[in-house]
Amino acid sequence: MPTLKELSVMYAKKQPKQVDAITEDSPILSMLPFEEASHDMWNVAEEVESVTGPGFVDLDAELPIVNVATKLTKKDLSIMGGIAQVPEDTAQLSGGAPRYFSKKEPLLLRKSGETAEKAILYNMIRVHALAGSNKINAEGSSNANHSILAVRFATGECNGLYSPKGFANGAMLDVKAFNNGALMDLTYTRNGATVTVPGYKIRYKGYFGFQILSSRVVGVIYNVDRVSSTKKLPTATQIDDLLAMIRANNSSTYLFMHPKLLSNLKDIRGAGNRITVSSPDINNPVIIDRWDRIPIVTSYNFLDAAEANV
Repeated sequence: MPTLKELSVMYAKKQPKQVDAITEDSPILSMLPFEEASHDMWNVAEEVESVTGPGFVDLDAELPIVNVATKLTKKDLSIMGGIAQVPEDTAQLSGGAPRYFSKKEPLLLRKSGETAEKAILYNMIRVHALAGSNKINAEGSSNANHSILAVRFATGECNGLYSPKGFANGAMLDVKAFNNGALMDLTYTRNGATVTVPGYKIRYKGYFGFQILSSRVVGVIYNVDRVSSTKKLPTATQIDDLLAMIRANNSSTYLFMHPKLLSNLKDIRGAGNRITVSSPDINNPVIIDRWDRIPIVTSYNFLDAAEANV
């Protein structure tokens, strides 16, 4: 399954740099695998409920009935995007509205990526893991917690989704001007008062989603407290158990966490699991931390010692 950057190379010919801005401060979003949704606005998939496989029988004995029981699951896509606006005078000082929006676009898209990554981590992966059985309580009790997420990506079971028409205009996020790019009224709150001034407005929009259709692909260690007087950290055995719960492998499984947790994990496990590898761009080496063979990806889009007790 391709990543967003690989999808951008294939389809976003008119706006190839959008994806770099979106994923600049969202390292987990940048490496998530995506597949095309079945429909423009949603995805329909078969969720496996049970499997009865073939078995061994004696010669000339009756063969058992095999079956895969499934149910159809519909997952709506979400909108990644937002609206940018600029008053007329500010636009003129910047050389026109298009130039103003072009300057601001990298910052806006970067924030969009951060928001999307945080939503995937907390509203999808963590929520699903806490609702299932693949969870371990580190027993922090001071409302100053972190989470460690374990994810095993698998096609049709745990992956991102993108709309079949999402790159129709050659961009990851479609950009469209309000009022055909002409002046329009903008409403602002300024010094506590609502004011209306002439200006320009554009919107960014793309349809993406994330699906989890198996109970074996995500897990969480929650209530991890590294800062309070009642510090509670996971043990090495608990991390190993978490990975075993989701049947981890070193090709599609990752541990996700806040960067500040890395030093604590190294205290638990030792510093010998740090390795350096080269990215596809030899001029941009990356450092990957691993728990044994499992890569660790950190992101500042995790809350920093601010998760409430579960």
